[in-house]
Amino acid sequence: MKTILLDAHSDDLTGSRVAAAAQIARTLRAKIIGLQTLPHHAVPVSVLLAPEVRGAVREAVEARDIEAADKCRQAIVERFRPSRAFHWERAVGDRATQLLIRSRLADLCVVSIDDLRDFGGLPDTLPKRAGSPILAMPSKGEGFMPEAPILVAWDGSTAASSALKGALPLLRRSRDVKLVSIGDAPVLRVEAALDYLALYGISASADVLPDSICIASTLSEEAESHCAALVVMGATGHGMVRHAFLGSVTRRMLDRDRHPLFLAH
Repeated sequence: MKTILLDAHSDDLTGSRVAAAAQIARTLRAKIIGLQTLPHHAVPVSVLLAPEVRGAVREAVEARDIEAADKCRQAIVERFRPSRAFHWERAVGDRATQLLIRSRLADLCVVSIDDLRDFGGLPDTLPKRAGSPILAMPSKGEGFMPEAPILVAWDGSTAASSALKGALPLLRRSRDVKLVSIGDAPVLRVEAALDYLALYGISASADVLPDSICIASTLSEEAESHCAALVVMGATGHGMVRHAFLGSVTRRMLDRDRHPLFLAH
């Protein structure tokens, strides 16, 4: 994991994203790409106004946004100064689209859970469309400590396998990795995942729990009891078998907004 894409959008949760990206980059000696996206402006101005007046109004709105973006950039850049492992990019256009494009050559993309929830700034399908795993940070919290315990939601699916493999650099540094499988045993059992992790020198434990009406509640409770600083899970879509971690489970974990989520498709 050598390239971390940071959503440098200016909002109240910027600090949490920056802290998480900084902690992971420092631990893994990775490079951070801070991506700040400015929107296209279509200012609703009366057509009765002269073209030069409409242009002046649009320029004023753009200048206001650029000034705010510059302040946010300065605060973030100061945090990483004088590190050479930080690169800044500014783009104009749709924020989600720009993140998707740049995630194709990133190993991790750091966003906020709040942006993936209803009426957030990003579509909740982002984890399933991104070219890299997504680290979604909760509204409350001060980043992510890589050495802290990690919980892995395991259902044997392709998405869960991708999340497990994508999280290997973080799992190696965790002092306590636990896999949780809920319901009927999947085709690819949790023992296979434990054997896979052992090949990378990761000693993990596992629990196979009975089926649950609300898998998200069970996962949250397990994360709490494990003192997990991160939950690793597949961002799957609908149409999987009944006991799989469906998109609805991912949705409910996002709605709970309790733990940092490492999501992959």
